[in-house]
Amino acid sequence: MKKKLMYWHILISFTLFVIILSNLSKVVFSEELNTIIESQIALHATLHHVGVQVNFTGDHNANASASLEANIDNAGFKTVHRLSRVANNRFVGTVFSIPPESEVEVRVTLHDPDNSSPIVLSDSIQTRSEQIPQSSGATLHVSINDGDAENGDGSVEKPYTRIAQALEFLHAGTTILIHAGVYYEQLDIPYGYGGSAENPATIRSAGDGEVILTGISETLKNPSLWQGEGNDIYSTTLAQTYFVNVDGQRLWRYETFSDLQTLSFNTPSGFYMDENKQKLYVKLPHNISPHSNEIQVSTLDYAMQLNNVSHLVIKDLIFSGYGSSQFSHALAIAENSQEIWIVNNRFEHMSTAIWFEGYSEDITIMNNDFSDEGVNDFDWEQVKKNQWWLERGAVFCSNDDYSGRGIIFYKNTVHDMFDGIKITGQEHLDYANNSDIEANIFRHLSDDGVETDGWSSNVRVVNNYFENLLSGVSVAPAIGGPTYVIANLITDLNNVAGTDYETVAVKFNVSDKEPSGEVFVYHNTATTQEANQAAFSITNKVDSQGIFLKNNIWVGTAYALYYWLDHTIDFNEDYDLHFSTGENTIFFQGEAYKTVADYAQRYQLCQNCTMGDPLFKQATAIDTLAAINTPFKNKIDNSDKPVLFKHADYQLSEHSPARNKAVLIPGINDNFLGSAPDIGAVEFIE
Repeated sequence: MKKKLMYWHILISFTLFVIILSNLSKVVFSEELNTIIESQIALHATLHHVGVQVNFTGDHNANASASLEANIDNAGFKTVHRLSRVANNRFVGTVFSIPPESEVEVRVTLHDPDNSSPIVLSDSIQTRSEQIPQSSGATLHVSINDGDAENGDGSVEKPYTRIAQALEFLHAGTTILIHAGVYYEQLDIPYGYGGSAENPATIRSAGDGEVILTGISETLKNPSLWQGEGNDIYSTTLAQTYFVNVDGQRLWRYETFSDLQTLSFNTPSGFYMDENKQKLYVKLPHNISPHSNEIQVSTLDYAMQLNNVSHLVIKDLIFSGYGSSQFSHALAIAENSQEIWIVNNRFEHMSTAIWFEGYSEDITIMNNDFSDEGVNDFDWEQVKKNQWWLERGAVFCSNDDYSGRGIIFYKNTVHDMFDGIKITGQEHLDYANNSDIEANIFRHLSDDGVETDGWSSNVRVVNNYFENLLSGVSVAPAIGGPTYVIANLITDLNNVAGTDYETVAVKFNVSDKEPSGEVFVYHNTATTQEANQAAFSITNKVDSQGIFLKNNIWVGTAYALYYWLDHTIDFNEDYDLHFSTGENTIFFQGEAYKTVADYAQRYQLCQNCTMGDPLFKQATAIDTLAAINTPFKNKIDNSDKPVLFKHADYQLSEHSPARNKAVLIPGINDNFLGSAPDIGAVEFIE
């Protein structure tokens, strides 16, 4: 009996020992997981900003933080905007507003209570040059009007007649000079073409008149090819098209012949493409005839395909009317293409101008004009339901396929389109987008100006001018984060396409999707004159890891700010100015507040906000470019060239309550004027 008890004691003691040892190992293992074990820093530069990413392992209790400092052109280290935690294993952020070609030294300090001491990481990089690369190799001439179709050799004396002929001889440093004329071509840039940073290839206008690359069939402009079908409908033989235009008016694409006969969507005109019969039917505005009016029909799918192409400049061209399919575009960039410059071009009658898919890196789109005249006349709901290809816009990153980084969309004008640009694509990348939408004009759009819907990590929407559109910036959702919406002027928010949807400066609504990463909304000015609208709204199913509002001006008609959710999110607001021409100023969670003070007392938000008419100067020179200050003034160009916006209306007057009322945000508004930064996108000018 005693032996049995002894055995039991030994067994129990051994079991307890194993349990204790196991628990101790778990504690030790857990403590190791809670510490930051390994970390590394990576930088990526654009023209004016540097993206910072720190990857690490450990910190399973997620109590580590990171601070960011930058030394620009040896001026000494300064604290800049904080980093955001992304996907639990990295910190991501930006050093903002740096002059081009600047040396930037970055220092990140990781603070983890579970580590014995801070971890300091550093790296250096140079911001990119704003100068367009120049080619220094052979020059090939192309002239549709004066070229030699049989014996052309690309010389100035014997130009080629087709651009495709010159592309056969494209090498590093080659310049293809295209002389004035209309070129009906669909071009594939040679696969794997690679120039160099020092000696890129260039495709551009020769400067002797407009160079138009078109998908519009010249043949189908011939009136004799159209036959009357009765009921003011005409037809011609064609395999496929998604674009028909008459006298500058885009026609609605009907899905059945009977719908075209009755113009069932209440459009003034339309077309129906019977692909089985290979016949195109049109019904023109005011029952006009193809025999007295020119019909433009797209029969080409794209202008240029760039697959695995690097170091190429596309400059001073006009792209028009490529639309033979749902996926038509002017330019497509894919398959590891890098260092492409698309500069000073015009894209017209294009539902999709530039299409991105696959991986690409460091693509600069600068000083271009984008439009799709007539699309705003279409029924908004019907476009969304039936003709979704019309809403891709000036730039479209494929939802499932795009995985690139470093798109710079800079100083462009996007107008008379359904959507402006979609700058993000594939979700759950292990690196940041590091893309900029900066100093552009977005005007007269049916829906969103900028969409960051998708994987949006280090996407920066800064210093843009938005006018006459339903929504300025969409983050619905901007997965990953951080996404920055800073110093934008968003004016005349309204239902361009006659919808019943609310206008919003920043759109957060999303259904059955992952939460947005952190979104920082700083120093914007947003206004609407449409009845019963708010300038800033959060409604519907919105989820976010953090929405941070500071130093913005919100001017609405029903409310300045409208917030209604059936759940709680991390929402932070302070130092904003609210003004409403309606009876109340703020609507928050089912209650209307006349004053900001009442709202602040109830929700402990907006403790330092301002209420009142911002007293804009209302300058009269509405249709001329006007130089106005932004919080980023002098940081980008280093002295006295402020960013240009289309209107001067929103400069602050001397007695504006927004003057000197903003809070200092390191790395964002350090170079303020006066005793403190001003609230809004435009600072007061003496």
